[in-house]
Amino acid sequence: MNSVLIYYRQVVFVLILFLLTLITKNTVSVYGQASTLPQPEVITSKQGLPQAFVPAIVQDQQGFIWMATRDGLCRYDGKNFKVFQPTTDSTPGISSASLSALSLDKQGRIWVFSDLNDIDILDPLQEKFINFSREPFFKRQLGQDVIQTHYFDQKGQLWLSFRSSKIACIDPATRHLRQYQLRSSYSDYSAFAQDKQGTIWLSNREGLYRLDPLTDQFIKYPFPIMMSEA
Repeated sequence: MNSVLIYYRQVVFVLILFLLTLITKNTVSVYGQASTLPQPEVITSKQGLPQAFVPAIVQDQQGFIWMATRDGLCRYDGKNFKVFQPTTDSTPGISSASLSALSLDKQGRIWVFSDLNDIDILDPLQEKFINFSREPFFKRQLGQDVIQTHYFDQKGQLWLSFRSSKIACIDPATRHLRQYQLRSSYSDYSAFAQDKQGTIWLSNREGLYRLDPLTDQFIKYPFPIMMSEA
């Protein structure tokens, strides 16, 4: 009996040593890898960043980093910044310096969204702006409604949700615009999405909304319990 107990104790001891060896080797390996990782670069106003709050960052097809700030649009090449701000002459430039979001479309253009509901399109190669939200079709049909969220679908169409519960879908190439009015007690639409079948979905605190491709109308799928009451 004692010999059996001694045997099992020896087996347990060997297993413990084996596990400790594995842990030690993995720990050394992890620390060894960590020492080879590149050190992060902290970018501040010392490098030319005009403002510390950066709500959005995108990388263009040439590899440049673009940052939205509260004091203009910035292009960073890894060493230097170039800052784009509203122009004082008639040359089309960025509409507002206080920016909220950036998106890159399939053509490599950068869409710039501001806190004042401006939408600009930048050709990063030519460094030329198009003041999209100031075009007559946009001002005539969407007016001064407050933009909440935006989304580009698989076809490159721009979807916008507004505080008035209005939804707009715009083809940037033709400027063709479709509008939808959702019936909801809440206008805080948080996100668009598109599934594998190409169906557009939208969400807010009341539930999900699916665009029916047959009727071209949004169908509501309410949450069992209101998120505001949960």
